Amino acid sequence: MTSLIPGFEYDIFISYRQKDNKGDKWVSEYVDALKTELASTFKEEITIYFDVNPHDGLLETHDVDASLKEKLRCLVFIPVLSRTYCDPNSFAWRNEFEAFAEQVSKDQLGLKVRLPNGNVANRILPVRIHDLDIDDIKLCESITGGVLRDIEFIYRSAGVNRPLRSKEDSPGDNLNKTFYRDQVNKTALAIKEIILGLKGEPDLTVEKSSEQKEQEQEFYKNVKPAGSKIQADDRDGNTCNSDNCRDIIFPGINRTGQPYQACCKGWQDHNCSNAISKYDQ
Repeated sequence: MTSLIPGFEYDIFISYRQKDNKGDKWVSEYVDALKTELASTFKEEITIYFDVNPHDGLLETHDVDASLKEKLRCLVFIPVLSRTYCDPNSFAWRNEFEAFAEQVSKDQLGLKVRLPNGNVANRILPVRIHDLDIDDIKLCESITGGVLRDIEFIYRSAGVNRPLRSKEDSPGDNLNKTFYRDQVNKTALAIKEIILGLKGEPDLTVEKSSEQKEQEQEFYKNVKPAGSKIQADDRDGNTCNSDNCRDIIFPGINRTGQPYQACCKGWQDHNCSNAISKYDQ
């Protein structure tokens, strides 16, 4: 595997406790969703190390030191923080989380990175799936070297503290008011910022100007939803005289003066199928 920056093995390393990937396979589903999001965020191919071994430890070998040393040579380290992850005796904590922080502090890029916007971020990008005890938070911060800044995937309601799922039965009851798809997107954008910072490149993403937004809003003021009634002329400029088409209904979203696909009241295509809306009623 190759990274976007020469000298590194992977772009991203996913660290987690196998206990958190049982049952509905939350971690595996998250990694799949992140891969999809990264594919639409980066032009380049992003490489991810994700060990699917059902037991804590590396899949290929028991020679932990030699194998991990290479795999941990990554740009961004994502630990999935849970109630079980923050355990100094666990494999993931000792051999991945602590080992990455120690290893990366000695490489040419360091643990902290200056982002294109001038802020400073950590190459450890935690994803949190449970509210943590204060002792666990302090334990994490002793490794990251600063205030724990993570991306939350937590569904929180009265008496509930569990991972946010991609398909929730009652998403509106989540007191966090967060949505799985948005949090995956935030993760991908955070990764992009970190990698751009490591490469010393600016973020060239351009937001729409206020003028563009106003023009867009003005455009949509004149758009009628599917099912709206209009009077139509055909493409030759003649009003369609069919009784059925006097009160025509069109199935698509359209603006006055633009072509649209039209149907008569019986939802049958008529001779004004590519008509131009004369005015909205």
